[in-house]
Amino acid sequence: MFLVISYQKGDVLVLLNSRIIKASIGVIVVVPAWLSLSILHDNGFEGKMLVLFLLVLIWIADIAAFFSGRQWGKTKLSSNVSPGKTWEGVFGAVIAAISIAFLYALANNMQGVELAYFLMVCLVTVLASILGDLLESLMKRVSKIKDSGTLFPGHGGMSDRIDSVTAAAPFFLAGLWFTRPGILH
Repeated sequence: MFLVISYQKGDVLVLLNSRIIKASIGVIVVVPAWLSLSILHDNGFEGKMLVLFLLVLIWIADIAAFFSGRQWGKTKLSSNVSPGKTWEGVFGAVIAAISIAFLYALANNMQGVELAYFLMVCLVTVLASILGDLLESLMKRVSKIKDSGTLFPGHGGMSDRIDSVTAAAPFFLAGLWFTRPGILH
């Protein structure tokens, strides 16, 4: 968040010109995400369902952000970092994500405080996924590249496919541990 806000304000981030710093950021982004997904996945059927739910949650939010931003987007989210992203896209992402989270919660008989906590965890998770997307855009901008790879032509590279997940997974796991302590072992 610090890097994205600093770059948006026009602060020159000389430290991002260092390969060691960039590699360190990569480790800080990838390792917690990998651990979070592994921990979730290793919790039986429910853990596997939560991994799948997390992916669907982020994909739905990403798709909704794209379409709502395209339809109604006027207010730039972070014009220096990613000029195409808008606050209207963020609102679309949040509405879609909370809707899918609510359906998942109902299907799993969540109610009352448990439901409220789960929706809050999903909200924070989606906001983290948006920040992850912005961080990926920042790293590409600082590196002066348009795409992070060519594995998926027209999709910005492999990093653009996983940037939201890498940022969101640790928040999702931490939120579950905090709000539903007995869910994961």
